[in-house]
This record gives sequence, structure tokens and C-alpha cells, in this order.
Amino acid sequence: MSDPKIYKLETTLVYLDLFRQVLVYSDTPLEKFHAVIQATMGWFNRHLHQFETSDGQTITNSGFINGAFDAQDELDGENMTIESVLKRQDEWMLYTYDMEDNRDHEIVLQEILPVNEAQTYPQCIGGANACPIEDSGGLQGYEDLLETLSDPNNPEYEEISCWILRVTGVPTYDPRHFDKNDANRRLANLSLYEQ
Repeated sequence: MSDPKIYKLETTLVYLDLFRQVLVYSDTPLEKFHAVIQATMGWFNRHLHQFETSDGQTITNSGFINGAFDAQDELDGENMTIESVLKRQDEWMLYTYDMEDNRDHEIVLQEILPVNEAQTYPQCIGGANACPIEDSGGLQGYEDLLETLSDPNNPEYEEISCWILRVTGVPTYDPRHFDKNDANRRLANLSLYEQ
């Protein structure tokens, strides 16, 4: 096996104007990359997830494939690396988080770089907009939440605001907010997201 490279990956939440760009070692196991996605998006690893290759192979560590338990056919996300799935620039894979809300993400290999020994990896280098709040529903639920928050006179406004505080620990939610420094602080504490 060759020396690891650095992959510049862009993860985009499908149907929303939301993305994160990260630099990671090419030999990062997919389950560790799952933790990177969770940290940069701002989620808390509360739901199942899976990866899917561009040719339709499902990769998970749970043993559940297409709704049926079949550990023999499972592609092992613990041992498969990013570079085993993405080998060339512009190759892509899908990542789904929270099977009930179907948070589908497209991950594209944008660039293959040499390792810079002076830099820490993984590192978030860019992004736009806040991720939907955990358990806010699928796309329609999220859009409904944003509509409620846009009108303080909405009868559900106070209830939703209290729910946001309870779930996130902050009293407000700005869907346009993204802080690269916050994402990198969460990356520095990745052990909090790993189980």
C-alpha cells in the first residue's frame, strides 16, 4: 500500500444549499470519516448511517443492508477506507444519516494533495449554512420549521424556540450560520463523536 495522501472532499447535503469541505487522510476508515462528517455538520451521531458507492454498493457497520440483516454481504465500514471507494478526482459516493429523515449527502473527491506535515488533519477548510437540527424531520419538516421561525407571531413559534433550546443548547437557530472554527474545534474533539 502506498503512503497516504490528503483528500480534499466536499460533502453537500442534497436538496439544501449546505456544504462542508474537509482535508482528510486518504486511508481514513469510512467509520472515522462518518465521525468527521458528524463533527463538521454539527450533528451528534444519534442515528444510523450508511455510505453508498457510485456503483450502488452499500457500506455500513450495522449489518443492515436494504432493510435486511445479512452480515455476510455487508461491506465493512470499519475497515474500508475512503481511498478504497474514491480513487480519482471527481469520483463521488453518497452518505445517508438518519434513515428516517433521509439526510442524503453527496461526497465528491475534489483534489488529491500531498501530506503537509505542518498541518493537522482532519481539517474543515470551508462550508456554508447550518445543518438542519437533529430530529427536525426530513426536508418538509425542516422547511416547516424554518417557516415557523420566520414569523414570531406564528402560534407554534414559542414552542419551536423552546424545542431548539432543549435540543441544541442555544436559544436561536440561523440557517445561514456556519463557523469553520467551531467545526474545527469539534474535529479536535472527535473522540466525543466516536463510539
